[in-house]
Amino acid sequence: MRKTLFLTGLPRSGTTWSAEMLGLSPSVIHVTGEPFNPINSKTAFGFEWSWYYAIRGDEGLKFENTLKNLFNQKWTLSDFVRRYHYLIVNKETRRHLYTRIIRLFNAYLFGANKTTLLKCPIGFFSTEQIAKQLNAQIILLTRHPAAFINSMQRVGWEVDVEHLFKQPHLKSLLEPFWDKISYYSNNKNAIASIDKNILVWNIYHYLIKEWQQKYPDWVVVSHEQLSLNPTEEFKDMYQKLHLVYNADVEREIIEHTQASNKIDAGDQIHLLKRDSKANMDVWKKHLSKEVIEKIYKETKELSDYFYPQSSW
Repeated sequence: MRKTLFLTGLPRSGTTWSAEMLGLSPSVIHVTGEPFNPINSKTAFGFEWSWYYAIRGDEGLKFENTLKNLFNQKWTLSDFVRRYHYLIVNKETRRHLYTRIIRLFNAYLFGANKTTLLKCPIGFFSTEQIAKQLNAQIILLTRHPAAFINSMQRVGWEVDVEHLFKQPHLKSLLEPFWDKISYYSNNKNAIASIDKNILVWNIYHYLIKEWQQKYPDWVVVSHEQLSLNPTEEFKDMYQKLHLVYNADVEREIIEHTQASNKIDAGDQIHLLKRDSKANMDVWKKHLSKEVIEKIYKETKELSDYFYPQSSW
């Protein structure tokens, strides 16, 4: 089976940036497009997916072929036709979507010695099934709760936990949060965005902590670690993941993270070339003391595990 990496974690935790840095390796095939995002799943990958869906244990065979195709482990003629046909019948005009299919199929045919990397924070809740079905190496990203809240507010995002509530098989996995998930789902118009995002931070980090203890071979790394010492930390990740690291890779990592880059992303969703070290503490300039205290109080149980109080 081809070597496969799945990079996931909290939204706004640097998964896009980290995937770009790992994808610099000449030994990596970086599958872009976030296939578990329902906005992209049909046009980019030719299948339908629900928001934050968690594959149940008894659904393994149902998703086996699709997952292997998405992660470039298996291609059949029907996979190629299915994905191309969808673009044609929907009169898709974005040329890169057609070329992506050709590029990935070509990589499957001729890139047997390469490692496939796919990132998607929306596929987070299916991580265990992806690891089992594909024998995938998992990379989980964390981020300081205040930095996460600030980033979500900047782009105007919130995660609707109703998508989790609609999956009753998640109840046992998320038992400590289920009452709040239920309440927020049934009263979502009355719940402030900050409260929704705090709950989401807790849910993701609760599972990351559980998985870190259950699967010690999974790589867990923080946005802050990567931002503070990008060349050293990414080089260490390359070694752990057995990826080719060379002078060209290091030069690109430096170029993407050096102090001369921008700090403020402005209205951009992703700023891939930034002053990574300075970016770590941007939240301290934008969040009020009261908001920071609220975030700390409501995430303390888990944030104390991932982030020392001195980081506040």
